[in-house]
Amino acid sequence: ELEAISWPSLASDLSKPQPAEGSLTLEEALRLYRPRVVLCAGMPPRIDWSKSFRVCPTVLEYLLIGPKDCDRSGDANLTWGGAAAFQNKGKAPDTPSYVQDGFVRRELPKLSAVCLGTDDAPGR
Repeated sequence: ELEAISWPSLASDLSKPQPAEGSLTLEEALRLYRPRVVLCAGMPPRIDWSKSFRVCPTVLEYLLIGPKDCDRSGDANLTWGGAAAFQNKGKAPDTPSYVQDGFVRRELPKLSAVCLGTDDAPGR
């Protein structure tokens, strides 16, 4: 079953915000720039930015680039839906937080094939 998605009207977005003159927090940047799609490359280890993307009312989709299912890019549990360290006897949650927030995880193998990271080496 396919679900139709309608994009929000662009009429209200004709005036673009001015570039930031100082440093902004993630939440301030999301509020100011109102993105519909977020591209996140290299999320800090053990820090989950994806929750902020999901609760932002304008974000329809986000793409995470970096090592998956571990704490090296985001949080293994909060970002990726994996088992939380020292909780639930190492079992993953029944429903990942991104699903609870209405998002779906999709792997992009063609993109992953061209991404290089610190763990990459010839033959791996």
